Amino acid sequence: MGWFDYSRSANESTVEVITIPLFPLNTVLFPGGVLPLRLFEQRYLDMAAACMKESKPFGICLIDEGGETGKAARPHAVGTLAEITDWEMEQLGILQVTTRAAMAGYVLHRWSVDASPDHSLDPSAHHLWLQNHEVLRGVQSAVLAPGAALQEGAA
Repeated sequence: MGWFDYSRSANESTVEVITIPLFPLNTVLFPGGVLPLRLFEQRYLDMAAACMKESKPFGICLIDEGGETGKAARPHAVGTLAEITDWEMEQLGILQVTTRAAMAGYVLHRWSVDASPDHSLDPSAHHLWLQNHEVLRGVQSAVLAPGAALQEGAA
C-alpha cells in the first residue's frame, strides 16, 4: 500500500492536499464499476479500516511491477478512486469488501458545483449547479459535493 497526495489551489492563495491510500492490483476498476476484494494482509486490513472509519476513498491502480502480495508493488500512475460499499468478515483476519468507483462527489467538489436542492450556495464561489439531484442518491461520496448535505436534510 502506498499513499498519494493530490494538491490543488482553488484561488492561488490556498492549497488543498488530499492523501489517498493506494491499493495496487492486477486488475482495474473502471468508473461506475463494482469490484469485490478479499483482504488478508495487515496493511490492507488497516487501510480498509481507516477508509471505512473516516468514509474516505482509496485508489485502485494497476500493478506496473511486482505482485499483489508480499513486497510492495509499483503501481501505474493512473487509477480510480474507490469507496467501500459493503463488508463482511466471516473469518478472523479475512475481510471481504465490495468497492465501487467513487467519483461523483469528488468531481462535484473539485469543480465547486452547487448540489444544494434550491441552488442556494454563494454563486460567486459556485458557477455551476446540479440540475438532477437524483443522480446522487445512494452515492456515498456525494456528501463531499457542495450543498449535498442540505439535500439530505430536506429528504
